[in-house]
Amino acid sequence: MIQFGDRSGGASNPIMITGKVVNFTSAKVISGVNTTVSGGLLNGTNATATNHAGTYSKHGTIEMDEDSILAVSSLTSVISGSELIAYPNATLSTPYVQTSGLINLSDLDLSTNKGNLFWKPIGNPPASISNTYNGAYWGTQSAFPILTFNGGDTSTKSGAANITPNNFSGVDSAKNYAFLGDYTMSSLATPSNPTWIGYVVPGQVRVYNTTGDADSGNWQHHLKSNITTGNPVAGQTMQAWASVASDTDASSVKVMYVMGYSDSTTAPFSFTAKAPYYIKSRTATAFDGKVLNDYPSTNPNFDVNAGTTGATRNFGTRDYFVGNQQDGTNDQATYGSYIVQNVTTDNTTSLSAGNYILPNKGSAVNASSLTQAQLQKIVGLKGVGVITDITTSGNPLTSINNAGNTIQDPTTSDTNVKDKSYAEIPVSWTLGKNSTNSNIVVLPQAAVISSDSQTALNVYDASMTSDDAHNLKDQKDLDGNWTYALAFKADGTIEEPVISSPSDLVTTLQTIQANNPIIDGDGNIRPVTYTYNGLSKDITLNLTFGAISLSTPNSYDFGTLDVSPKPLISWATSPASDVVVTDTRTGSALKPWYVSVAQTQDLKGLTNDNNLASYLFFKDSTESKVITSDALQIYANTSPTTGTFKLNQNWNSSSDEGIQLNIPVDHQEKGTYEGQLTWSLNNVPSN
Repeated sequence: MIQFGDRSGGASNPIMITGKVVNFTSAKVISGVNTTVSGGLLNGTNATATNHAGTYSKHGTIEMDEDSILAVSSLTSVISGSELIAYPNATLSTPYVQTSGLINLSDLDLSTNKGNLFWKPIGNPPASISNTYNGAYWGTQSAFPILTFNGGDTSTKSGAANITPNNFSGVDSAKNYAFLGDYTMSSLATPSNPTWIGYVVPGQVRVYNTTGDADSGNWQHHLKSNITTGNPVAGQTMQAWASVASDTDASSVKVMYVMGYSDSTTAPFSFTAKAPYYIKSRTATAFDGKVLNDYPSTNPNFDVNAGTTGATRNFGTRDYFVGNQQDGTNDQATYGSYIVQNVTTDNTTSLSAGNYILPNKGSAVNASSLTQAQLQKIVGLKGVGVITDITTSGNPLTSINNAGNTIQDPTTSDTNVKDKSYAEIPVSWTLGKNSTNSNIVVLPQAAVISSDSQTALNVYDASMTSDDAHNLKDQKDLDGNWTYALAFKADGTIEEPVISSPSDLVTTLQTIQANNPIIDGDGNIRPVTYTYNGLSKDITLNLTFGAISLSTPNSYDFGTLDVSPKPLISWATSPASDVVVTDTRTGSALKPWYVSVAQTQDLKGLTNDNNLASYLFFKDSTESKVITSDALQIYANTSPTTGTFKLNQNWNSSSDEGIQLNIPVDHQEKGTYEGQLTWSLNNVPSN
């Protein structure tokens, strides 16, 4: 046995056979060793291509370990052996040979050790190829004869039938030319009859790989024309072969096809990363790793306000499908190429978002009509990853929209609270393993909001009497019960704004008199300016000096009435008090007023349940109206003056004015009757 190299790694590498090594019964090239034959490696001294089948086909095995190389340096060098046994990644290297008989074998074993042969040519390729073979897999093609098989079992074609496109291929790494393995289905007469040739065909090889975590993304091919998958079958001619079926996910896809093959699919290859992964980078390289195209890295950063959209998860491509050029052009007449396209995936994510103050209505961006896209913009979503992967917990957008429709201007201190005059909606954002929070504050559109929507000020016009002003405790009292002033930060902080003008307003109000020059002719202090963090809002504070009040009798009595054959009429009398309006207001504080009355409890019998509510009237000099449960205006003062007004001074039977009971005959029943009247004093007369 002859062994080229040793396991210790001490042998010279490469090993050059400049003369001849002959008469071996077995020869072995150790793993990782390069053995180059420039003379001969012969299993017999006189072995040639011509006499191999008859004399030298039964002894002299050649074994190639994993990653070993057996090279023939010239066309005059010859290798002769009975059987070639190959391990994975065994390399045969020869010139671009145009004649058979360079490596002569009678059997080939690629199955025992799951081996494969890789052909690496030496020197420059010829301008044309002189040999054409009809092969088991690729049909009739121009080819280079690498292995000559004869003298063995004809049922295996002396071992040639053990060749498939998956265990025999080649690449000229200097030119990046790709070659597809095949063998002749029919025997040839030379160098001896029968002979079969193992050869390589110029073709195209495309490999699509994924670098990243396992199962982080998949390639697909979408070839539909004359594409074969699975184990190639000898005798069934192929134009193209793929490692997986069309439209099938795989982290790596390999496609081999002959020169001239084409498919009309617009984007015959595509890649899709699996969430949360995305495409980090993409390259196209030659067989030896030389970069053909270092595609611009996909920017995984997104900023919704800057318009950067972040990482992408998929793409389709036709790049390099046919020739060496990126767009698949340059369909070479003779030689194809070996191109690897690789996608690197990543799942690194980050996420940040801010807070924001929104008006409930009115502006282009408001709470009642806010959209998801607007929500992302106002909080300034930024981060790394696929922006469409961002989720929110619950349904904050609905909560914001609802707040926009329910938040109202406050009318009392009880309504100037959270969820009535303002709202806070927390938003929790998630992207991959990252999460962040935003706070959305919704205010009435009357509020003044800063240009960056991070602070706001809200305050309202107010009216108060001089007594109210004198009783003020401090600004908190003024703000809480009258102007409803509040200052807001987008993070949810609520603070007290400052009254910047007039100065010392609360102190002034606590002792203010009607002649104070701070009050204008309409009884107003204006403007009252509130400020907060650079924001300001002016309001009007109206002051009323004096007061207006209403006093009414505790009871009215219609007396004791006898049942009569005609309607009973009686006028209400009050022995103790009158209906009196006292107005101490002066000047601009005087406002029109009116008094109304309503029957808030029906007049009816305490024992007989006879209801007389419909027969209780108020009469004046012009008309008579039933007093119902609705307020009935009985007096209006549209040109008010300071004074005391006794409204009932003419309410009696002689004037035929006042509160009258008019009971028809059919409703006169004996009994004691009782009801209730409610009086109201209003500042503005009804129409």
